[in-house]
Amino acid sequence: MKASFDPPGITVAVKRDRAVESMLPVGAGFVLNVLADGKDRPVMKRLLKPFKPAEDRFAGMEVRAPSPAACPPIPCACSS
Repeated sequence: MKASFDPPGITVAVKRDRAVESMLPVGAGFVLNVLADGKDRPVMKRLLKPFKPAEDRFAGMEVRAPSPAACPPIPCACSS
């Protein structure tokens, strides 16, 4: 696995026993939010805290409505 610049590419690694692993089958789509400089701390603080199984990590956060069966983008994330 590796990241690249041309074409742009990233590597995402998920520990096997993490709850999110079951939501990322091979070939599945997902949203990657790139947080704007200076707006990252509140989001990181929220998402890095421990959550119970099946607890909604985005509850109480402002998120854009995702397309059907998609992950919710975070509005303060940078976009191109």
